[in-house]
Amino acid sequence: MRLSNGNFSADRAPDIRGFAIKVLGASTPSTADVEQNFTLVSQETLKVSGSAEFVGIVGLSTSAPGAALRKAAKKPHMTRSAVANFRDMIKPFSGFATHDFFSIMPVMFGDYAARLKLRAASTTINKEARKDLAADIYARLAEDGLEFLFQAQFFEDEVRTPIENSSVRWDAPWLTVARLRVPRQAPDEALAEAIEQSSFNPWISAPEHRPLGELMRARQAAYSLSWRNRGAAP
Repeated sequence: MRLSNGNFSADRAPDIRGFAIKVLGASTPSTADVEQNFTLVSQETLKVSGSAEFVGIVGLSTSAPGAALRKAAKKPHMTRSAVANFRDMIKPFSGFATHDFFSIMPVMFGDYAARLKLRAASTTINKEARKDLAADIYARLAEDGLEFLFQAQFFEDEVRTPIENSSVRWDAPWLTVARLRVPRQAPDEALAEAIEQSSFNPWISAPEHRPLGELMRARQAAYSLSWRNRGAAP
């Protein structure tokens, strides 16, 4: 697992938080010993009109202030979209142990399509967590393990569950398909460094669980940018 701030900002700052899961040695009907990555974020929806706008917002958010202002002046529609998403980002984030995370866009689920959700089982919120998100997780794991419900929301039709529209909450039930258990543990610097140098990408997947939609294809560019910023191996 890798827990992260989307824009490499301070924990107190508004941001999209990421919860990535790497499953090793999995098997599917078509592939044996496959690696499967799931990359989830703290927002259920993303208000963009398509992949070009998504990549533009990523570039805007990672630019120096002067460059960001120049880009904003040239593309006011992109700026409006960035502001709308920023409003979602400033909503309270209770910490990685107590907040829900979402795939935003769907992936294949065998013969079906589904959006994914990681639902926190703990409701014990630490009001000081936002000061240091890592310290909150370490303190919890020093006392006990953590458990999350892994859920899927299945495609019904393009009106209730549109594949390409990331701004719409799907009108379909969330079904629990698995549990993620994180055992009690102490901080491990060597493990943390190994994870920091690893790539988590939704396109590292079995054919039965590959990403779907134009926006998911655009995320490949965003993850490449993340690799370069972190110095991780592709």
